[in-house]
Amino acid sequence: MARQRTTQDGITKAAAHKTTMADYTMPLEQLEPWLQRRAAMVAPKRRPLATSLAMLDGYVSAIVADPLSFPSPKWMCPLLGVEPDAFNHDTEEFAAIAAVGMRHNVIRNTLATAPKRLVPLFSHDAAGALDLRPWCTGFCAAMNLRRSAWAPLLRGDRDLMLRSILRHADQHSARDAEPSAGTEQDWYAIMPALLNGLRLHWMPTRFKRSS
Repeated sequence: MARQRTTQDGITKAAAHKTTMADYTMPLEQLEPWLQRRAAMVAPKRRPLATSLAMLDGYVSAIVADPLSFPSPKWMCPLLGVEPDAFNHDTEEFAAIAAVGMRHNVIRNTLATAPKRLVPLFSHDAAGALDLRPWCTGFCAAMNLRRSAWAPLLRGDRDLMLRSILRHADQHSARDAEPSAGTEQDWYAIMPALLNGLRLHWMPTRFKRSS
């Protein structure tokens, strides 16, 4: 069935020329400015949790590695600040949803087949230095959707790398602020390894425990 497309004059037409998710997808280079415009324009309760591509990528990465599996609208709607009905219409909102879905599939499939080839979409500051905070902030925003499910890995020192993500996400706090340990190359290798480790850790129970 062709997805419905709502034009500017309010007329709804079938988007018959679009047959795959890729046909609907907003390019990643357009997604970040779209998020920023949306954050500035919509009501506070509908602001997207991500305001940059790095935050979005961290968030989606956490969803792939999440202890539980849950329907896409439940995590995509808060990420993008859209309503569930946005999944039913060929609009800019759905183009953003499609872009997130495609990135989710890239992360999931790469981790399953060749985890070392995954390239996280980290940020860099004005001087070109690696800035982990936006990616880690997005990761933690996804964790907070069901923090209790992640709790077993946050007790004691069971997962120091996961705690490192939490510290980087909270660098606005003087108590937790610290420079990124390791080189940029280290972090591009560390994060895929961490994500794959989390994915494998939860795999035996991920779908059994889903609600």
